Amino acid sequence: MPTHHEKYPAILEKLDQISAGYFGELRTDRFIEEVLFPQQLLIIPDLHTRLHSKRHIQIDTLILTRSYMLLIEVKNITGTLRFKTDPNQLVRIKDNVEEKSYACPFTQLDRNCDGIKTLFPRAKLPIIQALVFPSQNTIIEDAPKNRHIFFAKQLPLFIQKLNKGSSIITAQQFNQIANQLTKMNNNFTPDSLCNRMNINPEILKKGVLCKNCNSKLHRKSLQIWHCKTCLATEKNPISSNIEDLFLLIKPDLSVKDCMHYLEINSRYTIYNSLQKMNVEKSGYKKSTKYKILH
Repeated sequence: MPTHHEKYPAILEKLDQISAGYFGELRTDRFIEEVLFPQQLLIIPDLHTRLHSKRHIQIDTLILTRSYMLLIEVKNITGTLRFKTDPNQLVRIKDNVEEKSYACPFTQLDRNCDGIKTLFPRAKLPIIQALVFPSQNTIIEDAPKNRHIFFAKQLPLFIQKLNKGSSIITAQQFNQIANQLTKMNNNFTPDSLCNRMNINPEILKKGVLCKNCNSKLHRKSLQIWHCKTCLATEKNPISSNIEDLFLLIKPDLSVKDCMHYLEINSRYTIYNSLQKMNVEKSGYKKSTKYKILH
């Protein structure tokens, strides 16, 4: 999008938050890998599922065993953090002044827990919540005493204690819950970024764009494209650009949409690129849950 767009700074800030959150989750995952789990286990990182047309839940990490289900929320925020109530809020403090406020992570955990109970109303498994801060540079003040709050290094010991509990559900019940969770997560199609950010897709830069600098690529041959800005050379970049259109604009693109946004006049070129993306004859791509409308 144009750098002068009014939402450009907000999107950069959001991108920084997402990047920090992602690397915080990766750090937390490395400590979870230290744990010796029972044989029947399901770990789903970044679980998304829709409860109905107006509500979906997103869980940073879900761990399922026959003894418990653990919902983990990761917050990669450094500095001094203070929990506030009435209303619930997380505030970052700098020089004894409230610098920035965040939505309370326990509200997110409670909503996720409620969502899981809605999906599995008959499941007898205890649902346990944990808030994890990946960075040891975080100082926590006024933390609720009845909540599980950990630094990432502390999480494995907590999980190992949970693993000592007796099995509550049968192997068959475990498989039923695990299969349903996996299926729901795989079938979740996120809303497009333009919709979520309330941005008109027509303001986006059109053409086949360079993955390094987002400048327009120029075709040198049937397969090779060249960027005059950063001098990068790409082979068959149309497929990756179509993937971006799915994420940016909508999950059900037409061939005409692809031609419009990529500024390609040939339907054959689009079809050929879709084949390289391994799109099935039905129009669905196995790995992305997106759909091409003919």
